[in-house]
Amino acid sequence: MSRRTPRRPRRMPGMKGRQLGIVILLFFMLMLVAGVVLGFAFGVFDGVLAPAEATPPQVQISTPVIQATVSYAQETDESVTEPALVTATASAVVVESPTATISSPTPSPHVSPTVAHIATITSTPPPSVCSQISLQFLGVVSNVAQWRLQNANAFSLELTRAQIDWPQTNEAFYYIFLDGTMIWSNEDLAPPTGVINWMGTSADRLVDGAERLELLFGFSAAQSGYDLQLWFSNGCQVAASQ
Repeated sequence: MSRRTPRRPRRMPGMKGRQLGIVILLFFMLMLVAGVVLGFAFGVFDGVLAPAEATPPQVQISTPVIQATVSYAQETDESVTEPALVTATASAVVVESPTATISSPTPSPHVSPTVAHIATITSTPPPSVCSQISLQFLGVVSNVAQWRLQNANAFSLELTRAQIDWPQTNEAFYYIFLDGTMIWSNEDLAPPTGVINWMGTSADRLVDGAERLELLFGFSAAQSGYDLQLWFSNGCQVAASQ
């Protein structure tokens, strides 16, 4: 028997060229993918795919120089006014971000002149005026205690305040009369009694010359045990005890 030689498979015409083309195409695709990956890694496509963030503008705020003139009154024997110049300079502030907090500088004024303290002057009446006022206890009639109040000055004085300490046996204190005019009305059941709120007008409490001051108590008044103090609008004070 004769042996048959196996036949080799026939190669399709053009098969080798096609395989080579596929290999070359895969190589270029691989290179393209590698280039894209490297481009993203080094940020080559950042400006193409995403717009660059805009840089916020810088804001400059300039504060002008403030000049003010301060005057001080220095009270001595002669009135003296010394001007003082207060200068405050604020530097410009640069803000990097629009959302940043803007803080204004605080000026620090410097005042050079020394200002003297202004003394408070308290008015004191001359002793010669107060010495012309006198108060004298006259006595008690029924429930009325009487005083003689005299102002020997050439001008009238206004009665502004009274402090009366009276005997508890008088039961109560009701009225004050000055030369027949009622200038106070109330009910005080325990001594002493302070009076600053008056009836009528200030003209009813003017003392010019000799005046009769009468205090009305309960059903009866003791003959002693009184302490009366009076104050006037000019600062004078007079007192009498019995």
